[in-house]
Amino acid sequence: MKQVTGKTNSNTTINKVSIRLALDGHSFSISGEEEHEVKSEVTVEVLTPRTLLVPAELLNQTSDIEKEMADLLVMAGLAMKSGDCVICSHENSGVAAIMAVPQNAISRIQNRFKHKVRYTTPLLELTAEGTTLRIHRVADLLYIKVYSENCLQLAEVVPIIGESDLLYLFERIETEFPLKTYRAIISGDNPKRLHKLLGRRFKEVICE
Repeated sequence: MKQVTGKTNSNTTINKVSIRLALDGHSFSISGEEEHEVKSEVTVEVLTPRTLLVPAELLNQTSDIEKEMADLLVMAGLAMKSGDCVICSHENSGVAAIMAVPQNAISRIQNRFKHKVRYTTPLLELTAEGTTLRIHRVADLLYIKVYSENCLQLAEVVPIIGESDLLYLFERIETEFPLKTYRAIISGDNPKRLHKLLGRRFKEVICE
């Protein structure tokens, strides 16, 4: 699991599109692009396990940002595959997300939308205060962020195939963090089911 160290809202009209990537990293679907006419800015939410949060300052200090991002993914065990490119999200509270994405998915987005495109991920957008664990499920991806006294301790995207994978993951997390002292905020797909499976591990559970 990856330890990390370190919302921008705009008054501009923003439309949202999702790119959902299969676990093989190459199959993908795009939803939301035909729902409305784009007027100003498009926010593309990229759903992929190959996502890494890094201090935005780290990227601002490099002259070759694409190489730096690719190297960071390699160091995190999330190396790009053939046909991939690397993209960066907007900055949120001093943190940015870098993601490995098929180039054809990005080309399709750029060809479809002629206005400004910015990228994001649930791993970047989910926030919490206090000693809290954020759990957000989208299909077979679980987004996890652990905060201890407002300080982000861990942020990770984990592929989850079945409930046994889910339970094993939280057994591992519990060896790192005393979950009985944590509040859990659960969101995304079927939060009540996640509450039923995991709720006893926490002092308090909130479903969004």
